[in-house]
Amino acid sequence: SKALAALGDAEGAVLHANRCIQICAANGADALEQLYGYECLAVALGVSGNTEGAQAAARGARSLLAAIAPDSREAVALDLDALDRLLA
Repeated sequence: SKALAALGDAEGAVLHANRCIQICAANGADALEQLYGYECLAVALGVSGNTEGAQAAARGARSLLAAIAPDSREAVALDLDALDRLLA
């Protein structure tokens, strides 16, 4: 999804990010996998010009941060901070 977004294929990026989120939900994925699904969706929606949707997806990602294992949380928080800067 992020590769497609980088190539400017916003529609494909959104499709793949949504599919990732669906697969995570259907298979009981852990919070880390879910969080990065929402992070990819935020990037894809940002590329598509859907600022409101991108911000909502970023909030969805950030809402999962507390459920991430403590030893990974700091690195993931840095990724979310970078996402916030990208969407600003």
